[in-house]
Amino acid sequence: MLRPGKPVCAVVVGGGSGSRFRSKCPKAFATMTSGESLLHVTLRRMALCQLVSAQIAVVPPGFEQEVLAWQDLADLRVSAVIAGGTHRSESVMNGLLKAAESFPYDTVVLIHDAARPCIEPELVSRVVEGTVRHGNATPVITVPDTLKLVSGEELSDTLDRDAIVAVQTPQGFLLGEHIHLLKLHPGPHLDDTIPWTLEGRTVYHVPGNRWNVKVTWPDDLAFVESVLRSVYA
Repeated sequence: MLRPGKPVCAVVVGGGSGSRFRSKCPKAFATMTSGESLLHVTLRRMALCQLVSAQIAVVPPGFEQEVLAWQDLADLRVSAVIAGGTHRSESVMNGLLKAAESFPYDTVVLIHDAARPCIEPELVSRVVEGTVRHGNATPVITVPDTLKLVSGEELSDTLDRDAIVAVQTPQGFLLGEHIHLLKLHPGPHLDDTIPWTLEGRTVYHVPGNRWNVKVTWPDDLAFVESVLRSVYA
């Protein structure tokens, strides 16, 4: 278990343009029917976990002041708003280095996609506890569909579903160790366990949540809103 008073810092990454989302504004600033941006909803829901002592929001360059103008930053426990980099791994590093200005290197850091607003405190707690136990933790879910390799128009081998999982965020690490590994392997990476596996480190998983979906396409926004209304109302 996490020792009382031990800090947990969430780095919420929304620094990309979201090209697949096909929006005039960055995906993290897409407006939901509540009037909130996607980023705001994600920060608000991350703050529901009382283990999280601070959040760092990583946003596209030029959008920092828009977030700093929010009136509820203290309630969200947002301690800093910084610009992202040219790719996700660079944005993550920016957030980690900002966290290192205020937190010790053995701090549990949670790296979370701003595009996953349907997080819930139990999932965040599992990741924190797994990180305290093993030094890292990534939430995963099983894959229900049949998976095959593809080449052009042709299908070939069927993959073993029992050996495959889908990775979610937040992913938990110890702050100093993850900075070290990301400096060794700066990416870009698809997820934050890759620098660990490239160094031959063991990566651990905890149960994810099937509702913790990522907004990628425009239609996804309506889906996550329905999840927030019906599952987490």
